[in-house]
Amino acid sequence: MGEHMDRDRWDLVSAEGEERSHVHAPRLCCEDLGMLRAAALAGLGVALLPEDSCVDDVRRGALVHLLPEWSTPEGVIHLVFTTARGMLPAVRAFVDHFAQAFSVMRGRGRMLVPDQNEKVGMRAAGDEVGT
Repeated sequence: MGEHMDRDRWDLVSAEGEERSHVHAPRLCCEDLGMLRAAALAGLGVALLPEDSCVDDVRRGALVHLLPEWSTPEGVIHLVFTTARGMLPAVRAFVDHFAQAFSVMRGRGRMLVPDQNEKVGMRAAGDEVGT
C-alpha cells in the first residue's frame, strides 16, 4: 500500500492454503487505516482492513465482510526490547498485552481481537499448542 498509486495488489490466502492476488485501481490509497475505515463506512468502496480495526463495525452491520473465506497471508511482528532482566513491570505488562492482543488464529492467518480468542479456542501468543 502506498500513496498516489494507480494500481494496487491484494494478496489473499484461503483456509485451504490457496493463494490469489487481486490487482485493482484504488479510488483512495493511503497508509492511514483510520481513513480507509472511514471511507468504507462512508460508502466510498471496498477496503482491506485488519480485523481488529473493524470488528465492531462488522458486528453492528455497518461494514460487511465480503470474502470471509479469504484472508491476508500470515505476517510476522517483531517486538524488540532489552533483556528481561531488570525490565520495568510496565514494559513487561506491555509485552504480555501485545503478545495476547496480536494472537493469530491457527491455520487462518487472521488477526483476532482478544475477546474473540476464547470463542475459537485460541490461546495467547507464546503458549504451547500441540499439533
